[in-house]
Amino acid sequence: MPSYFCIYSFSNIEQYVGDEDFKDIYANMTHGSQVNNYHLQGKMLYHLDKICIPTSERIHVIREAHTSLVSGHFSVEKTLCHL
Repeated sequence: MPSYFCIYSFSNIEQYVGDEDFKDIYANMTHGSQVNNYHLQGKMLYHLDKICIPTSERIHVIREAHTSLVSGHFSVEKTLCHL
């Protein structure tokens, strides 16, 4: 993760439980099963060492990466590269 990127904290980490993209993976992993290319760090879910962002939080992360004072006001291409 680039050093300029702020650590993002979900207001409710259990959002994975209801998320269509991650609910099955998260449920399996929190019950002790292994899922290829995924791991948990605390209660945060990662895929190939990148944090999994629940669907409901993605717009907030994109907005932060695009407009924050730390990251600058990048174009679409640069914003996506940073994510």
